[in-house]
Amino acid sequence: MIKKLFFALVLALTVGAVIPVNAQSIPSIPAQNRSNRNSSGTYESNGVVYGTGFDWLSQRYATYDDIAGLDSGQIRVLKNSVYARHGYIFKDARLKRYFTSLGWYRPRKKTISASEMNKFEQANVVFLKKYE
Repeated sequence: MIKKLFFALVLALTVGAVIPVNAQSIPSIPAQNRSNRNSSGTYESNGVVYGTGFDWLSQRYATYDDIAGLDSGQIRVLKNSVYARHGYIFKDARLKRYFTSLGWYRPRKKTISASEMNKFEQANVVFLKKYE
């Protein structure tokens, strides 16, 4: 019995040492509520795109620490990312070009009303506009 355990341990250590594990090579099983993820790793829920890197603007209030060191153009992108995630069709050519370059952006609405945003998004748009 001890020999079998020892052999199993040696085999496990040997195989683990010979075949390095690459975290990116391990497939992931998507969570059930994320089954509609697309190839860019984002998903849509109630008309809002998630998995973008801008999600935090929908989950908490932005603070001065979040924008410290950002220039007005970067703050403008943050503010407009809220609208982009809701599918706003930008009129400004630079914003349109920027968001179109992102795989998750799906323009489909000419207007986004405040009622379509949650309390964090509404407050963050107002906050970021002050520093844009």
